[in-house]
Amino acid sequence: LTDALSAPGPLDVFAPTNTAFANALAALGITAEELLGQTELLQQILAYHVVADGASCDTPLEGVVETLLPGNTLTVEGSVVTDGNGGTANILGTVPAKNGQIFIIDSVLLPAPAGAAPAMEAAPAME
Repeated sequence: LTDALSAPGPLDVFAPTNTAFANALAALGITAEELLGQTELLQQILAYHVVADGASCDTPLEGVVETLLPGNTLTVEGSVVTDGNGGTANILGTVPAKNGQIFIIDSVLLPAPAGAAPAMEAAPAME
C-alpha cells in the first residue's frame, strides 16, 4: 500500500474521519488494538479506500470505481459513496494531493465478504 500511495497517480483516497473509525470499531465489536493485530483485515480495509490506475474520481464524482483491493468496487453518486455491503459514506470535503485527491468521508467503507452477492440497497451511514 505504501508503494501505491507514493505512485505518480492519479490516485484518490477516501479518508474516514476519526469518528468514522470509532463507529466502525464499535460496529465490528473490536478495539483499535485488535484491528491493528489483524494485519490482513486492516490491509484489505485500507486498500478498499484507494482508487488508482487512472480510475480517478474526477468532478463530478459518479460511477463505479475499482479499488486497490482486487475485484472490489465502490459506487460514487454525487457526494455519496456506497461500499460492497450497501453501506454509505458521505463526502465531507476534499483535499488536493500531489498525486490525486483525498476525499474526507464520514464512514469506513467495507468490502463485501468473499463470495457474497453485491448488496441491492444502500444502508444508512454510521453516525
